[in-house]
Amino acid sequence: MPDAVDAAVQICIKRGILKDLLASHRAEVVDVILTEYDEQKYRAMEKKEGKAECRAEGKAEGKAESVI
Repeated sequence: MPDAVDAAVQICIKRGILKDLLASHRAEVVDVILTEYDEQKYRAMEKKEGKAECRAEGKAEGKAESVI
């Protein structure tokens, strides 16, 4: 992923898209993009794990109620 982000920044600079900003703050921009990506991935993973835990709890409660 870091290589892809760096390549995208290079393309933007060559095409004049935010050229001055990217040229002077390249490392910071790349870092922010990668940090944001990782955060989104982490949140998605947490959400998936949370759903799995809720399903397991629901199944356990359902089994307990059916025993009564």
